Amino acid sequence: MHVRCLNIWGWDLLAFSDLLLLRKNLKALLEVPYFNAGIYAYITDLLEAIDYCTENFGDLDPKVVRGVSDLVWSSYTYISNSNTKEIPYELEYLLQSSLSEFVDLDSIIITAFTNNKMMFHFYNANVISGIQELLPQISLKSVDTHIIQVAMPKFYSRNAIYMIPMYHELGHFMDRLYNISEVMLLNSDSSLIDYMNLPEEFNNLSPKQKIYILKNHLAEYFCDTFAACFVGETITDFLAEIGASDYDSETHPATFKRKTHIENFLLGIDTPITQSVSDTVALMGMKPLARYFEEPNVSTPLTEAITVQAANRREVHGLLVSYWKYLKEVYSTVSLHEYSKEFNISNDLIVKSIRNYSIREKWENVNSNA
Repeated sequence: MHVRCLNIWGWDLLAFSDLLLLRKNLKALLEVPYFNAGIYAYITDLLEAIDYCTENFGDLDPKVVRGVSDLVWSSYTYISNSNTKEIPYELEYLLQSSLSEFVDLDSIIITAFTNNKMMFHFYNANVISGIQELLPQISLKSVDTHIIQVAMPKFYSRNAIYMIPMYHELGHFMDRLYNISEVMLLNSDSSLIDYMNLPEEFNNLSPKQKIYILKNHLAEYFCDTFAACFVGETITDFLAEIGASDYDSETHPATFKRKTHIENFLLGIDTPITQSVSDTVALMGMKPLARYFEEPNVSTPLTEAITVQAANRREVHGLLVSYWKYLKEVYSTVSLHEYSKEFNISNDLIVKSIRNYSIREKWENVNSNA
């Protein structure tokens, strides 16, 4: 047996130990029965990078090893959740189908759980590309695959209606992919900035601070618009609960401003913000942001506790809108006990309706290619 002694201490030893732990846990993920082929290939790439680092540890710059370890670790939480039945398949289906309205990408959506019931987010980290830059000696197969990492509260993981805010998080991926907020900022003029009506303190900030705030706010307006394309005004109810703020912050506009923007977009009212979003989307070659959902009738199926036979993908997205409107309506007319029953039935029927449609769609695709 060949044994190699390495002179590793402290910081280097921790990096080496992290790699061993990551390899052990990633290999365990490959053995679970419920899995996605794209995620399998992604993990295989991560393991190849880990193996290269551990086998060549003494010859590599410690900063390279730590960089690889940090990148793999940053993605581990998302992968470890995404290969279990805890993450709703229906969430991945909805996000992938909304993504396909705009782009034809080789992409994988991986989802993590958070313990904060208000914490929905998109994590921007091009892990494989980052590892490839650190280790040009190896060739990773999924380097051209877009890894979309999103997170939602575990508290809501089995309640389909709470998939609504995830469209906003997918908007952040689209923003990064097309540099929407950057281009909006580059092409902004005084009318747009004046319309945003930022606090007086904004005028006293440095140019760098102003750019940071403006870009963040424009990104949020774009993501709200993207979400409204698939779930309409329902996103405003979730904004009021999840991101409610009466004031502008460095990262987000005040909630009332965001709700007003969404309403203007859905009503077709031109404002400097809606116009900037529209112009930038066109400039970057995206399809127009428009209404990509239709609202199916859910009252009868809910009464009879049967699934909705969605006619197309737009009605699949519209399921969330229709059921949310239904729940808002019954909330004011029934007892809390009765509402609890309606809430549970609604969530169950949303999941089953989405799943049924996705299965029918797969069969239709198979038959059309036969």
